[in-house]
Amino acid sequence: MFIGIDHGTTGIRFALLSGGASENSARIYEISRERAASLREREILREIERAFGVKLSDVRLVAVSYSMGDGISKITDLHAAKNRGLREEVAAAGLKVGGGTRVFDAIKSSGVPAVLIPGIHADLHCLDRRMRFFSHGASPEKVGIAYYIFKKGFKDFIFSDVSSNTVSVAVAGGEIAGAIDACIFAPGLIQGPLDLQLIRDVQKGLLSANEAFSSAGVLRKFGFQRLTAAETQKQTQKARARAKGGGRSSGRCIGCF
Repeated sequence: MFIGIDHGTTGIRFALLSGGASENSARIYEISRERAASLREREILREIERAFGVKLSDVRLVAVSYSMGDGISKITDLHAAKNRGLREEVAAAGLKVGGGTRVFDAIKSSGVPAVLIPGIHADLHCLDRRMRFFSHGASPEKVGIAYYIFKKGFKDFIFSDVSSNTVSVAVAGGEIAGAIDACIFAPGLIQGPLDLQLIRDVQKGLLSANEAFSSAGVLRKFGFQRLTAAETQKQTQKARARAKGGGRSSGRCIGCF
């Protein structure tokens, strides 16, 4: 029995794998970062056990992806990792909530064998030297996606994970060659690169760099905090258009970029 933990932008996801290596046997549980931050370590452990109906003492190994993962270059014993596997303990990209840190510390205190997955960054020996130009390419869960595709029989591929942010990863000959993160080029739903106006706002002290990065996504540019809010407005516009006899809604549609 194994557990994988993804420290995501909007939530922390747990996957329990039991009864074989098939992904069909995996069970998923998600908790918001805010809720995780409000719980004590032992409460988080009880939450995991309750969600999956298991005892952590029966889990053989936990694999954790935490934050940027730029302080390690290989899969590392979580209990031995310095600064939770980060190059700088206090400065990560994105708004800090504290839920991921609380989950990390809960797993560390549980006594369950656990490993920490590295992110994709300039210190990885496998990267193409041209992709070392950027200090960071992708967070650790993208390594998991790349490995999943590799296990499907592909050795040369590029994938893009488009969600809260947009990250593209290239694999050549079965090795990760490089990655491009949201803060470099491509905006996601929540996070994105800083344009000229955001840089000016940071310089004027109106926003911190992390706040600017976390407000540069597609949804935020259109004034939404979550995808559900955008979908609600989209459906409302469609309903109004139908009520008017099928005419086109005059409101801005979130799908029309």
